[in-house]
Amino acid sequence: MKHSLKIKWAILFICHGFFMVGVGKPIEVDGPLKLQESRSGLPNFFAKLEAIDSVTVAFLGGSITAAGSGWRDQTMAWLQQHFTGTKIDQVNAGIGGTGSDLGVFRLKKDVLVHHPDLIFVEFAVNDNGRAPETVHRTMEGIVRQIWKADPQTDICFVYTMMADMAPALVEGKLTKTMQAMEAIADHYGIPSVFLGEEVIRLYSQKELLFRGIPDEHPGKTVFSKDGVHPYAETGHRLYAEVLKKALTAMQAVGNLGADRLRDAFDASNWEDAKMIAANDLIKERKWEMVTTKDSVLKTYLVEGFPGLLRGRAADRPAITLKFVGRLVGLYDIVGPGTGQIDIYIDGQLAEQKKRFDKHCTYYRPQYFYKLDMSTGQHTVTFRISDERFDKMDILKQGNHEIADWDGYRSYDCYIGYVLCLGEIAL
Repeated sequence: MKHSLKIKWAILFICHGFFMVGVGKPIEVDGPLKLQESRSGLPNFFAKLEAIDSVTVAFLGGSITAAGSGWRDQTMAWLQQHFTGTKIDQVNAGIGGTGSDLGVFRLKKDVLVHHPDLIFVEFAVNDNGRAPETVHRTMEGIVRQIWKADPQTDICFVYTMMADMAPALVEGKLTKTMQAMEAIADHYGIPSVFLGEEVIRLYSQKELLFRGIPDEHPGKTVFSKDGVHPYAETGHRLYAEVLKKALTAMQAVGNLGADRLRDAFDASNWEDAKMIAANDLIKERKWEMVTTKDSVLKTYLVEGFPGLLRGRAADRPAITLKFVGRLVGLYDIVGPGTGQIDIYIDGQLAEQKKRFDKHCTYYRPQYFYKLDMSTGQHTVTFRISDERFDKMDILKQGNHEIADWDGYRSYDCYIGYVLCLGEIAL
């Protein structure tokens, strides 16, 4: 008999985006490849599926997770078919081009507000190439934020892959990024699943190609067009099949528990990550609130940044944050018409940050942060610069040739959120 009280659940998948943070960085290997580690299992998840009427499955990640008809949707369909007595809702919080270093900041806004109870975290591709200690701190920050919000939330790490990882994975070796994540999983007893198990098996048997057009390779399984973003009917299907098998095996693993927080693996982890809406901060000079009727930005971008501000380069507006901590950054939007932001820390110009890169042929979310700050009380000001630079020279680095330059002539900037590690000072 199910309880009358309906409890919403969330499964969170944090993974990679279209312009992958890790793509192009060297693949470092370390440690044996583990296809699945059940560890403490997902006991609360499966107990609630049998006991209550409604659960919510949320996915927070990048473009691979966000992809329609991909492993997220396929896993959802399997869960609903397998647990027919429970209504399973979904929250898709996937954002392309982001890693665990943004996931730890946006976790509360995009996931924890939905009161998640089961969270799958995936960043193995986008975090590729980052220092292991950084991966430790961001992934542990995610874990500790989740369990501080609700200690009964189950968590599982899942690892996808890209073509460049195949040689090491075929040899049975984890990448250094996966190994860093496994250290956190081991410390907290969190289960993990390598979703590329079948991909690697077929590849090693010369039955799978990582890149190509399916119709051009009859008799072969073509994983993706670009070696990273799977086709729904091949790469995503293989990912989903592995996860279904792993979830089935985990149903009998673990004991129900209330509080699983323990001493930190790294005391400098990012559990104190904060994301503050720019519109809630001290503003100087003229700012424009961007709405869904904006003529420049697409609706989905504006909807992802409630309180999104646009500052004109000619006005040189600024926002200021006062906090006690050790890191500060921005979560914003870059694109054809964006320019530069000047960053002042404690009254001194610390950095001039271009909000334009070789991919800026369209508008997309982006983020950055500064790590070289001493722990303490700081006043940080982000001011839109009126300085101009050669956008054509930057776009050439991405092999882009632009026929119509009208949209590139402005040097305005958009600010959605300020990121910080620490506490806001009143």
